[in-house]
Amino acid sequence: MALLDAQIGLRNSRRLQTAMRSSRLPGINTLADFDFTFQPSVKRDQIDSLHSLGFLDRREYIILLGPPGVGKTHLALSLAVATVESWRRVYYATLAELIASLEEAQQAGTLQHRLKTLGFSTLMIVDEIGYLPISRTGAMLFFQVMARRYERASTILTSNKTFEEWGEIFGDEVMAAALIDRLLHHCHIVNIRGNSYRLRHHADVRSALRGPPAKPKEKAGREADRRTARSDCVPPLPPSLVDGLVRGRHFASQGFRGLGAGSPGGRPGQRCEGSRGAHRRAQSARGGASRLDTPHRARRSVAPTTSR
Repeated sequence: MALLDAQIGLRNSRRLQTAMRSSRLPGINTLADFDFTFQPSVKRDQIDSLHSLGFLDRREYIILLGPPGVGKTHLALSLAVATVESWRRVYYATLAELIASLEEAQQAGTLQHRLKTLGFSTLMIVDEIGYLPISRTGAMLFFQVMARRYERASTILTSNKTFEEWGEIFGDEVMAAALIDRLLHHCHIVNIRGNSYRLRHHADVRSALRGPPAKPKEKAGREADRRTARSDCVPPLPPSLVDGLVRGRHFASQGFRGLGAGSPGGRPGQRCEGSRGAHRRAQSARGGASRLDTPHRARRSVAPTTSR
């Protein structure tokens, strides 16, 4: 009995491998491998319901939309693997590959046979709609495939373009509208919004290459050097004005037009003058003109007066 079970298991495994190869799947992706935590916009309940494969019996469509790298092809392939495991026929192709095969069949005079063959698959997956431009003839051939499969078999489509942009993809707004009308009649839409899963490690590398932020001590040292340089060209101020200057610079840096009644040292409607205004007021109080009122070149050209 155990030997018979082993032989049956081996035969089923070989049949499954043959079905996988005939479906032309680019890889074996399963739902267990999909990282839902990385793409929180994906509804887990909806994906689990689709993997019950009830949409195959109802001959419904599935459209996966989103930017590159968010997992559209992964989910499509996981549905294909589940379909193959249920012993149903699957056909996978990108849009460019499908159109190329249809154009070859048209040139060889076997287009109708090719269209009939594509209608036999229980599930067809057309991947990468919108990535590469297609000709008008190719768009018409693709429309014939979808028209033949309408309400007869299920199809999964993936695209990085919204429905409004499909007219540009197929080069005909009317044909795109007719295609979308058929697709949306019996359709499940999975709209994925998020970052590329392929670039998750590259983001970590970029943050590591930025290096640690500047140390506070170094920044404080540079600020002290700038203050020392300024003190060499500006005369010292009375200690009584230091607090006013500090408050003036603080509120000026905050973008305030005036000091409120509740501000320290301020009156309602009082204008924040900053260090230049405070220095002029200090010079006026001492009865002399401020050096800040004299142009730089004028100060250098004035010669000292000699007493007679």
